[in-house]
Amino acid sequence: MERSVQLDLLLRPRSVAVVGASPRPGSWGHTTIANLRQIGFTGSVLPVNPRWADVDGLACYPSIEALPSTPDVAVVAVPAAKVPDTIDAAIRRGIAGAVVYASGFGAAGQGEGGETDSTGPRARLRELISDQQIAVLGPNCLGLANYTARSAQWGITMPFVHAGTESGVALIAQSGNIALTLSGTNRGFALTHLVSCGNQLGVAAAELIGACLRDPAVRVVAAVLEGIPDIVAFRQVAADAAERDIPLVVLKIGRSPKGRTATVAHTGTLSGESALYRALFRQYGIIQVDDIDELASAAALLSARPRVRASGVAFLASSGGECGLISDLSYALGVPVPDLPPDVADRIAKLLPDFARISNPLDFTAGGWGDAELYTRLIGELKAVTEIDTIVGVHDAPTLEGNDLDPHWAPIVDGLAAGARAVAGAGKAVANMSSVSDIRSPIPGALSAAGVVPLAGMRPSLSALAKISQRSLWSDARTAAGPGQGGAVAEAVLATLDGHGDGAMTESEAKDVLAQCGIRSPRREVAVTAEDAVAAARRIGYPVVVKVSSAAITHKTDADGVAVGLADPAAVAAAATRLLRLAADAEPAAAEVLVEEMVPPGLELIVGAYRDESFGPVVMAGLGGTVTEILNDVSHRLAPLTPADAVSMIGDLSGSRLLDGYRGSAPADRAAFAETLLVLSELMLADDRIAEIDVNPLRWEARAGQFVALDALLVLRHG
Repeated sequence: MERSVQLDLLLRPRSVAVVGASPRPGSWGHTTIANLRQIGFTGSVLPVNPRWADVDGLACYPSIEALPSTPDVAVVAVPAAKVPDTIDAAIRRGIAGAVVYASGFGAAGQGEGGETDSTGPRARLRELISDQQIAVLGPNCLGLANYTARSAQWGITMPFVHAGTESGVALIAQSGNIALTLSGTNRGFALTHLVSCGNQLGVAAAELIGACLRDPAVRVVAAVLEGIPDIVAFRQVAADAAERDIPLVVLKIGRSPKGRTATVAHTGTLSGESALYRALFRQYGIIQVDDIDELASAAALLSARPRVRASGVAFLASSGGECGLISDLSYALGVPVPDLPPDVADRIAKLLPDFARISNPLDFTAGGWGDAELYTRLIGELKAVTEIDTIVGVHDAPTLEGNDLDPHWAPIVDGLAAGARAVAGAGKAVANMSSVSDIRSPIPGALSAAGVVPLAGMRPSLSALAKISQRSLWSDARTAAGPGQGGAVAEAVLATLDGHGDGAMTESEAKDVLAQCGIRSPRREVAVTAEDAVAAARRIGYPVVVKVSSAAITHKTDADGVAVGLADPAAVAAAATRLLRLAADAEPAAAEVLVEEMVPPGLELIVGAYRDESFGPVVMAGLGGTVTEILNDVSHRLAPLTPADAVSMIGDLSGSRLLDGYRGSAPADRAAFAETLLVLSELMLADDRIAEIDVNPLRWEARAGQFVALDALLVLRHG
């Protein structure tokens, strides 16, 4: 059976066997059957337990083998020691999927909870499912529910408010408790799927996301992930989501700094696991949130109709203080808050008291609170403002005031709802934000039912809006991006790698490779004696730079292996003599120096690429020179890069404004910088012998109008 079919049946079963079914209330087997009934499952439920003849009015069978028909899914509610035999029986019976609740198998990539026997439960389970004859969710999970299909292979008490949802959010979480918490929140989004994927020993989160993307009911996928064991598979589903224009929202747990595999070049040492996850998410338009509240806000906004783009946000509040705070946070977080056009501002001014401050955010004053007609008219005035696509009213209802929907809120809901209907045809969405997160329970439901997105908590709401805005920009750039201009790496380039063993090339050899790809470097000659160095300097023209040239010395500045600004033969001879001794100490059989043209001062950058064991080829860009590690202003993307990826990498850099010229310095060519990154991406994909590339610094030479590689490192690894 194809894997996609297994996953589809796991998420939308027609029949479910509950192994470990029990009449004992509170047991996982009993609760699973109760959940199936309460959610409205219309398929057959087959209890399995040799201890009972029936369970809650259903015939109970002694074993999987004894079932009268083959179910689509087996829910395995038995202790860990019995799980492998149960899965074995399910495979032999031809069951497509299974849900394993039991813990005690260890986390993915870890040991077996003290178990060292290679024939123990984890090892046996892994062996059984390795050939994918069955799709196993878990172990150590709470299960899954498909609210749209009204099925629930879920082992503990669960909310049923989402049952029958026609469209909404698919929620996938490694943490069952976080999944359960989000399923019970009143933040205004409906769930199509609720999945606790546990240890991912069998079915990985990426597979579940891919299966949910195929369901037309899913408008958004939200995932809470501790780890992504297969980055390649995750990239494939992320690309699929981008193609289908289904937003992915990810809360990645475990983002503290963690070093990657040791590398020779700066490029690898400037990376961490957290940075590479950020690169992955940015590259595919995935919204990475920081906490559960922000995830809930993003899910509500993105599942709304029309979907919130947040390319331009207008705020309507009754408090000048709130308007000021919204302005401060929006600026800090990156929420685009455009000014009101003069003609719109004039019309709005006629609706408000003379003392109202007409701006965005708009303070409609306390006198406007609860005025349904005012809300509708204010929102209507924003309909024609092309720079604004999202309108957010700001009204608080803290829980201290009780849980009833008091009379003051009815006109607020009515006014915002009427405004939402008025602007929906223009593709604009309306939301309401409570500046505090403890909003009374009836209000989000009332707003959501009226077509208004409910938001709670100013910072998580604004942060979600900012990140949705960034995704909108990413989506627009992706749509507009044309084909790359790098072209195929010439066979001659790859041929130059033949004959080199493992390890670093010399700087001159590395620059030869880069030159064939269009990355220029200064004029240079290799010298093996001081006399040769002086002769080379004469041919190149003073002033020159003399550098130690040794594959064993990869960071020349650290080794005092560079002499700059040499303006006469005596200076060149002295520097060459010293550096040849340094080279001989490091690599006696290949002592040489590099004499190079002295390039005028200019903006220095660093570019490079390396292979990460989990993420594959990674391309990096940043501010360069000798202080690269101190500044750590770098950005990453995973190869292959698109032109839009390269442009966004540059935009990520805090110092990217230096490219536009600073205090009289000439602006650099951003397009040429982006093309350099595309070339490095292409090189890494063209030959897997290339382990690392490092160009630091890459200097902008304003007179020539081009970037120049002042230093280069290329490391090869075979096999």
